[in-house]
Amino acid sequence: MKLGSLPTMLALGLVACGGGSEVVVNEHHRAPDEQSGEQSGEQTGGSPANPQMHAVQSPVSYAETVSRVHRELQRHGVTIVAAIDHAEEGAQSEGLATRPTTLFIFRVGETSELLDDSPTMALDLPQRILVYTTGRSEVYVVWRPPTTLADEHDAHEHERVMEIERLIEQIAAAATAPPESAGTLP
Repeated sequence: MKLGSLPTMLALGLVACGGGSEVVVNEHHRAPDEQSGEQSGEQTGGSPANPQMHAVQSPVSYAETVSRVHRELQRHGVTIVAAIDHAEEGAQSEGLATRPTTLFIFRVGETSELLDDSPTMALDLPQRILVYTTGRSEVYVVWRPPTTLADEHDAHEHERVMEIERLIEQIAAAATAPPESAGTLP
């Protein structure tokens, strides 16, 4: 496990949990790996000093989860700025073997009001959703909640933030739904 790799840095401490359960992630945790023998089902919380990320384990393959996230982003009419396949880019540019990891960067409608009120929000916008696998080949969808970002930038009183948060939660729920119910969530 390379300390400088994006999946490791973003998932430091993602502790596996049972099918579709949400866990809170922060930099004090590390992703379980195949040799460690760690048990799944553990949940951990972030501290006020450390921004939280939310993660949901997907019951389907990495490729299917990536496809679902992409499809849901399109279905909700957001602008996909980039879909970065870190494993492919690492292999091509540096010859590194990286776990399957895809980062979606996307714009959710108009955010100029947020940026006018708090220009530093531009550091964290457009929004992002990460799909990656652990050393045990478990698949997760991870994001930083817009309310967490807004709190960090003192822009927490906006209905727009809540709309974006609800949308991301819907996208994550649909992307991590059991195979028989995929695509049936609102």
